[in-house]
Amino acid sequence: MRIAIFGAGAVGSLIAARLALAGNDVVVFARGAHADAMATGGLILRDAQGERRAKVRLARTAAEAGPVSAIIVTTKGHHHCDAVQAIAPLLTGDQPVVFAVNGIPWWYGINVRLPGVDPSRDPARRTMDPGGEIGRIVGYRAVGGVIGSPNTIEAPGIVVNRTERNALVLGAVDSTFAPMLAPLAAVLRDAGIDPGTDAPIREEIWRKLMYTMCMGPIACLTGLRNGKIRTDPNLVSILDRLSAEGVALARAHGCDPPARIVIPAAGPIASHKQSTAQDLERGRPVEYQPIVGLPRECARSWRPVPDARSHRSPPRRAFESPRPDAVIMSGSERFRS
Repeated sequence: MRIAIFGAGAVGSLIAARLALAGNDVVVFARGAHADAMATGGLILRDAQGERRAKVRLARTAAEAGPVSAIIVTTKGHHHCDAVQAIAPLLTGDQPVVFAVNGIPWWYGINVRLPGVDPSRDPARRTMDPGGEIGRIVGYRAVGGVIGSPNTIEAPGIVVNRTERNALVLGAVDSTFAPMLAPLAAVLRDAGIDPGTDAPIREEIWRKLMYTMCMGPIACLTGLRNGKIRTDPNLVSILDRLSAEGVALARAHGCDPPARIVIPAAGPIASHKQSTAQDLERGRPVEYQPIVGLPRECARSWRPVPDARSHRSPPRRAFESPRPDAVIMSGSERFRS
């Protein structure tokens, strides 16, 4: 299958490598040193199976990519509009366009009735697709994708995968398009990436969001990896309070995610650092809106839910760290570095 991956960060690189190693024709939209390394030496994947080198094609434009059967967008939510503009010429048929996300996506309020939400004032579309351009270009092809795969770009051209169970759970935004996902789901499964079952995609979003909206900001403040956060009693107390608010918000519109975040104290997952913290340390924009901003906005729109207090009481060590200018959003504040 010929598949385009738009975005060659850690997750995009893992998906590209796995698909290519499984025999698919993979074209990656990438730039910079990472793209240069892939062009000269291929994409190196280090995981539980050792080190393998995947051959992928590189593209900067749709013309260079050529026709594809599916597109997986792995850029952060705030780059989705730019991504869609770039891939628009590729959308000549019924190609699924998967938006692999860590939080609430632009399409969240489409084709569903949410308590207390006027469709014309849907906070997700208003925030992530304010001009409606993403929806107009992608249309019925839009597919939700929930990432379950901790990865790190160790060096240009090298991605490290820290789990043996990788997932990109798929869910068509328009239910009538769901049958078109079968070929893509099959190649993902053959590549060792679980495309999920028939569970509602919004339920899967909240399962992942309970993890990212609680762990991500704390990792940004402290610079700690998962295991260190999960074994610090003070941070565990904060996580439990954040989880309780997240569960109340999810249940307000019919989703029932796990009430407690479970992370091992040792092993590959424990040694992983949240992607938001990785971005912050590299001076990149942090994916605030889908992970923190939109849940807070939804808390104001959906009833009954708590008045989101998330991240107002960061641990003291964050302000004693070498990065005192890293702050968690509260109200109208933004992550900044």
